[in-house]
Amino acid sequence: MKYTFLKNNLIFSSEHYTNLIPKEYKDIFHGKMDLLRTHKGWDLGSAILIEGLEKHFGPIVFKAEVSRLLVDLNRSIGHKNLYSEFTKTLPPSEKLALLDEYYFPYRDSFEKTLDEMKGTKNKPVIHIAIHSFTPIWNGEERNADIGILFDPAHLLEKDFCEQWKKSINNLFPKYKVRSNYPYHGKADSLPTAIRRVRKNSYLGIELEINQAFFSKNGRTLLDSKLTDCIVETLNHILV
Repeated sequence: MKYTFLKNNLIFSSEHYTNLIPKEYKDIFHGKMDLLRTHKGWDLGSAILIEGLEKHFGPIVFKAEVSRLLVDLNRSIGHKNLYSEFTKTLPPSEKLALLDEYYFPYRDSFEKTLDEMKGTKNKPVIHIAIHSFTPIWNGEERNADIGILFDPAHLLEKDFCEQWKKSINNLFPKYKVRSNYPYHGKADSLPTAIRRVRKNSYLGIELEINQAFFSKNGRTLLDSKLTDCIVETLNHILV
């Protein structure tokens, strides 16, 4: 069965948008600023990609304001990577302060926006979380340009992502797109947590882009067609 998905129900987010560390926490990262500039500190390229998306879809409100090495907005409470090697040893009161200042406001505001969008099974909210991945991991080259992550058991998500993948293959065959690669769509994340509660009124999809498409500092897109690919293929499957 082919479902109809609405452009008005589309929302983007970027939980690893920046590598910023607020000044009150910079002592924790003394001598480690170079690490913040790598993929460990943020998703390289996500900011420039979102800039391109904003030109077509309007401002993207949900962008992390701090580095994932401070607190990871994409991980659930209790997850081993919620705090990094730099913050997991902080006193409990300071870790809770990080949640109160950055984590809960982000997630609560996102949930509130979803409530206002009033997704239903026939007109689900379509959430696309923007991420990027390193071209090489553990010495092996990753064999994809674009990854689309979703829960295969969620029929609406599966249908949407199959349509999207087909659209990319047809309109932009130069890009190799793979489903649930290089990560699985059921792994812990913001979309996974929301999907568990909102069921079929919500589609939680993670878009993973190979960092080979960006400059080494992650701030320049080396292939201008990449943004066109995302925009045009989404427009192709949304009404």
